[in-house]
Amino acid sequence: MLPRIESDSKTVFQSANPGRNKMNWSQPIGKFLAGEEGPTIVEYAVLIALIVGMMFASIIYVGNEAQRISEIVVDGMDTTLNN
Repeated sequence: MLPRIESDSKTVFQSANPGRNKMNWSQPIGKFLAGEEGPTIVEYAVLIALIVGMMFASIIYVGNEAQRISEIVVDGMDTTLNN
């Protein structure tokens, strides 16, 4: 059972390990990036981001070209049918 501390009419429970409740996020992140796994994961993330970016650019380019070609075909059909 945790010991109780009376403070300003509020009951506060004191942790059994007071230093353990404080979480320092910089240490695990620093260890992760300093090890061999951290940079590898970051490299893969950058590589995936570049691949996804190139996929989006390709889809946009192909879509624009398909629209341009379809407009040429429709214009050619209109010209042929109206003559």
